[in-house]
Amino acid sequence: GSWYSVDYERPPHEATEVQLASGGASLINRQKFLALGGFDPLFRPGYSEDMDLSIRAWRAGWRIVYEPDSVVHHLGSVSMRKAFGSRLLRIAERNRILMVAKLLYPGSALLWFLLLYPKRMMGNALFGNRSLALAMWHALPWLPAALLARWRLSSTRHNEKPPQDGPSRPVHPYEAR
Repeated sequence: GSWYSVDYERPPHEATEVQLASGGASLINRQKFLALGGFDPLFRPGYSEDMDLSIRAWRAGWRIVYEPDSVVHHLGSVSMRKAFGSRLLRIAERNRILMVAKLLYPGSALLWFLLLYPKRMMGNALFGNRSLALAMWHALPWLPAALLARWRLSSTRHNEKPPQDGPSRPVHPYEAR
């Protein structure tokens, strides 16, 4: 699996707050997972759902903790490759695009993303990465759902209540111990 932190070039030797929990190597508190709404079905069958959940946890005031004493043996993408074969890269790219549409801030950046989307798709199709162009094409039907999820997130942020454990001690949805 992976660990991500701004402050370190190598994994730390003690429990450390990080930015992202890697789905295949995460231990998640069920109550907090459900409080966040679980994995967004927008990212089915997989890829980027862990990043989305991590960002929503951060926005809720919860932390994500890397625990170096935990060991996970995970053969990344084996089941997905078996199920989706050559479509796997397209699914992963599509979900990255939907992640940008759902969570990119500020709104002006989203506007530029949407305005330039057709140009990037055509440019990739004609002169660049055809695989990315195809992923962009496959993301198109899902963009309205990503934008609706974005709107819901932004509208609930104004009505958020502090985590149940209180604002002075944020809790994290990824219990590492």
